[in-house]
Amino acid sequence: EEVTVTATPAEGYEFFEWMPDGTMDNPYTFTVTKNTTLKGLFSKLPWDFEEDGILYSKKTDEEVYVFNKSYKGNMVIPETVTHNGKTYRVTGLDPYAFVNCGDLTSVMLPNGIKTIGFKAFFNCVNLTKVIMGAGVEVVGENAFENCPKLEDVYFGGFYPPSFEGTSAVFDDNVEIHIPLISAEIGYKWAINRDQVGNIVNDFNVYRLL
Repeated sequence: EEVTVTATPAEGYEFFEWMPDGTMDNPYTFTVTKNTTLKGLFSKLPWDFEEDGILYSKKTDEEVYVFNKSYKGNMVIPETVTHNGKTYRVTGLDPYAFVNCGDLTSVMLPNGIKTIGFKAFFNCVNLTKVIMGAGVEVVGENAFENCPKLEDVYFGGFYPPSFEGTSAVFDDNVEIHIPLISAEIGYKWAINRDQVGNIVNDFNVYRLL
């Protein structure tokens, strides 16, 4: 007799394989010739849920970070996200959150984002603009490495965030936009940027955010 079985993982898990057959087919169709016991194996996903095309990983019962996926186009990260009736604050980008997203062109982060993880935008070869809210406190090392088309980065905070690592954060062709009233000298020092022309006080936080 031919039968078909389907493994349905709980939220946060994915199907791995059937034992003892070792097949990863799901659904799995096979012929029964004797009493047979199948066990489905599942593995824990590194992210917790997806909403509106964005993956999230829980950091606390109230906070989530954006997790890596093949994002593209113009991304707007929400201030909060609701999943299964519970609302979470979006407070960070996981390490490698946008790594290798070759079709990503711009990202807008809300004021609630505090942390930008290690190599968060690494190798986003078509990324041209990033707008950050006023809440960013830490930018991970090499967060913007190998973003050759990146032209404009906006910081919303009066004071600059802490930049991890010792090398220059941005290439020389990137223009840094900071609030109209802000600690310009602090930004120059924090970003390791001596070139006066690369940092401009023209960011109207209220208009853009």
